[in-house]
Amino acid sequence: MDVLAMNKAELAKAKKRMRQVTSGHVYDILAKTCDDLLGDAVKSKEYLGFTGNTQTSYSCGLYIDGSFSYYVNQKMWQENPVRKKVPKGVRVYLKRPYEGDARAVVGRADVDSLYGKDSAFQFLKSCKDVPRNGYAIVMTTGTEYSVYIEQMHGLNVLTDTFQHAKAIFTKNWKPVRQ
Repeated sequence: MDVLAMNKAELAKAKKRMRQVTSGHVYDILAKTCDDLLGDAVKSKEYLGFTGNTQTSYSCGLYIDGSFSYYVNQKMWQENPVRKKVPKGVRVYLKRPYEGDARAVVGRADVDSLYGKDSAFQFLKSCKDVPRNGYAIVMTTGTEYSVYIEQMHGLNVLTDTFQHAKAIFTKNWKPVRQ
């Protein structure tokens, strides 16, 4: 093998190794960003949970080249929801809601029959609106009424975290060290 061929082979191996190191590094940064986004959502939460489905369903998905590659669900609330989501038009009274005093609510949104955490995972797993090349993070709750909580009650569910996302990502960005 001549010197030029040996140099080409070594260069190809070095490029492959560089891509592996860089890809792993970016993956680690984005996974840490997902964890920090969930922590921010917990800190920024302004509503009082009734069933517990919204706060226990905060979730992030990481997509690489269009593929669902990483999933993380919040870990702050260890207790499971006290019941499934309240369907639209149905009145439910709970003596012991997830948070706060005994009260009744009437469902304000069409909901599926899953717990919030399961709805969030299903949504992330089936998400098609992600780039085919590169990386993407999608954050969600598994409750269809999260928008209702924000719009009708003026309480933060995820809007503040969305506004903090760039700073959270930037805080996690670190140079590659070999």
